[in-house]
Amino acid sequence: MSGKARSVGGIRCQLICACALLINTAPDRLLTVPEKGTQAPPIAEPDSCAPLSGERAWQTMDSLARVGSRAVGKPGRSAARAIISEQLAQQGWRVTLDDFDVMHQDRVIALQNVMAHSDHAEPTSILLGGHYDGPPFDYPAVNDGPSGVAVLLEVARRLRCSPATRDRRDLAVVLFDGEEPISAADRGTPLLGSRRVAAKIRSEGLAARLRAVLVVDLVAERELHLNSDEHAPKWLQRMAQLAAVEAGHHNVWDGPPASITNDHLPFSELGVPALLIGDFQYGPVQKGGNPLGAFHHSEQDRLDKLSPDSLLATAEVVFTLVENLLASQ
Repeated sequence: MSGKARSVGGIRCQLICACALLINTAPDRLLTVPEKGTQAPPIAEPDSCAPLSGERAWQTMDSLARVGSRAVGKPGRSAARAIISEQLAQQGWRVTLDDFDVMHQDRVIALQNVMAHSDHAEPTSILLGGHYDGPPFDYPAVNDGPSGVAVLLEVARRLRCSPATRDRRDLAVVLFDGEEPISAADRGTPLLGSRRVAAKIRSEGLAARLRAVLVVDLVAERELHLNSDEHAPKWLQRMAQLAAVEAGHHNVWDGPPASITNDHLPFSELGVPALLIGDFQYGPVQKGGNPLGAFHHSEQDRLDKLSPDSLLATAEVVFTLVENLLASQ
């Protein structure tokens, strides 16, 4: 079945992937309040010019955890989307939902990317991304998804205020849906939301305008050891490492690089410089077990293993990297 494309920020696409088929789309719409029946814990309106805050990022992560499972069909998914959309709108971003459907095991699944741009946006030069959906289980994964979202929302707030970035119209923040499998029986990581965005960029010939895509995930572990995906361009890996030093966090940029399937990959496949930032060992690695650690995709992914200090360190590294990328253009 062929996909029906629609315009989102002036970009159109058709997407067919191995694990799901895009079959329909709906108009963009602004979402700034929780959908009926999915009220989430409130977050205090921030001072947009306040320094980056690990405590505020922790509050966001905690709120995303408390909505429950963010798997397909769970009310926590739309509640999480509402929390994200509301914060971005409060910060002054123009927020739209990119609606699309996929066919999975003879049923239609509705997915939604949350997209944030400046008013009168220009073609994106730096895209910040992460996934807000959860694995197909009843428990709410916390480090997996919400930690990256919390960091990105903190960075997004500062980008709207910092003298070096507040007037930029070429920055975008996208929180992807469909990174996780739709059902527990699915194999692999489908990356549906990021593949859709990458397809739009390709169809409009905008890949050459992208200086970098930075994806953040798995960044709240108490004993934090950040690094990048080993397949990222060497110059971008080096800039991230130098940003960690400049931000005063050289001590946490010491994890081994790894080959990880995450939302940076569809952009790498376009030839766009893309970097995944995270700690790729979450808990002990057991023989024959999860290579990302025993706490990943398990009920052990809980707040008691995480720290606001790790969220702050990651946010400061990411923000410094964005400033340096813009300065080097």
